[in-house]
Amino acid sequence: PNGQISGRFQTHDPNLQGLPKVLRPAFYVDSHRLRHLVAADYRQIQPRILAALSGDSAWNYPFAEGIDFYKHCASAMFGKAIESITDDERAVSKSISMGLAFGMGVDTLLETLAESGITSIDKAHAEALRKAFLDRFSTLVAWRDNLSRSKYVGKIEGDTAHRTLCLPSGRQIVYDAAGFSRQPLCSHLAQGIEAEIILNAILKFRKA
Repeated sequence: PNGQISGRFQTHDPNLQGLPKVLRPAFYVDSHRLRHLVAADYRQIQPRILAALSGDSAWNYPFAEGIDFYKHCASAMFGKAIESITDDERAVSKSISMGLAFGMGVDTLLETLAESGITSIDKAHAEALRKAFLDRFSTLVAWRDNLSRSKYVGKIEGDTAHRTLCLPSGRQIVYDAAGFSRQPLCSHLAQGIEAEIILNAILKFRKA
């Protein structure tokens, strides 16, 4: 199931991780054979991992206080109180917050919004949202931009990125791709840790 180089779970044709709720009852087990189907949701696990790694108190605030994460990010981008954030503004935040955390540029931001059916934001507005996000979560951004020199990267050879990404568990991910940018390095670190958390939970569940 580990369909990504980072070890992140990925399924396709069909996407079993993104099934519409109406189709989920199609999955069942034979209760007469004393089997059970367990559903678990690691809510916003990648943002939480970034909060732990970056030490950004502004990014961690909604998790510490039990506040809606995407409304919190929308509040930063739109310059409004959380209570005033509309459903449409939250939808914008949900579409782009993680991409911005990983280093997404304004053009990709617009493409991502369009793919989510959000076409009311022009390039100038998108750039303003991006700048507000980067200013609000500056500690996270600085951590991301310094990642290539951090303890997580074992080696970098010249302009061609031969990188060994060391996860906290000791597992290593070796990259061998030209022009590797900070964005996938940050993303793959979060995804790699996410995969380890889920895999360890599955193993512990089987032993329980």
